[in-house]
Amino acid sequence: MPTVPQHERQVRDSALPSARITPAADVEAFGGGSSFQKVTNAAQKFIIQEKQKADDIATTEAYAETVKLKNRLMYDPENGVMTRKGKNAIGAVEEYGDLFNKELDTIENGLSNESQRSVFRTIRLKQGTELNNNLQRHVFTESKRYDEETTVSAIAASRDDAIKNYQDEGKIAENIHIQVASIDAHGARNGLPNEIIAKQKEEAVSATHAGVIDRMLNNNQDKLAKAYFAEIKTSLTGSDTAKIEKNLEVGSLRGEAQRTSDKIVDKTQTLTEGLEMARSIDNPELRDAVVSRVKTRFSEDKAILDQQREARYQQAADVLEETKDRDQIPVNIWSELTLSERNAIDARSKQLASGIPPSTDWKVYYDLK
Repeated sequence: MPTVPQHERQVRDSALPSARITPAADVEAFGGGSSFQKVTNAAQKFIIQEKQKADDIATTEAYAETVKLKNRLMYDPENGVMTRKGKNAIGAVEEYGDLFNKELDTIENGLSNESQRSVFRTIRLKQGTELNNNLQRHVFTESKRYDEETTVSAIAASRDDAIKNYQDEGKIAENIHIQVASIDAHGARNGLPNEIIAKQKEEAVSATHAGVIDRMLNNNQDKLAKAYFAEIKTSLTGSDTAKIEKNLEVGSLRGEAQRTSDKIVDKTQTLTEGLEMARSIDNPELRDAVVSRVKTRFSEDKAILDQQREARYQQAADVLEETKDRDQIPVNIWSELTLSERNAIDARSKQLASGIPPSTDWKVYYDLK
């Protein structure tokens, strides 16, 4: 019987190899491990970035509000510190500093975390320092201006008092002492050099004396002004001395011309006589001034007499027209009438007595018109 070839099995039974699953493989499989850490880090980084953005936005907004507040307190056209001038600027540093800090407290309290507040404090310190420096500078400038204005005003008031009351004994010296003391005090407050203070006092004293002399001249006291000038001349500045000498020359000429013309008019009865006396004066300037004044005085006196005579004549005529009786005219008025005026009154009296209406001389009428 033939033998059938047998094939030996090529695959033999054997145990399965054990599966190798590492712990790391398990964490990764369930979403842990390095992959999870990467995701966590990314999330944390995102959160930090977003918080930083929020903090930046908040502090930026707070910065903008702080700067606006600083500039509003300084430059607001209605209530800013720059509107506070002179005396009104005193105390502005404390007042506006308190307003600034009060509003910044509100801004700081509105921030959401300590990180924002920490940044804001740095902003607050810088802007507060700038505001304080600006306030100090403005108040210093205005206080200095107020000091200047007050001192100048005090000196002017004292000078005016001396000028208006120069005839009161001791008034000039008293006011000059006040001016000197005011200038010394102002110089000490502001640290002015002694040379500047001395010059200011010299100018103040000189201006007071000059004002007094002008007042005397305007009051027609040229002789008194001349004597006063001789007494205080060394206390005057060069410019005031030159000005006063010129004023004294004019004032003295005017005063002398007034006195001389008054004497001439009192001594003479006619303009011809007055002019003859005036033209005998040797001083050319005085002669011209006296001649002019004599002419004016006689013209004024004539005009006054003419007005008085016309008024008397009119009064006499009114009495005649009302009473139809010349004898009713008061004696003191009748005695002052000229011969032609009396004749006219007599003629009108006769017309009234006869009942004949007056005839009109039309030539005279139109000449008079």
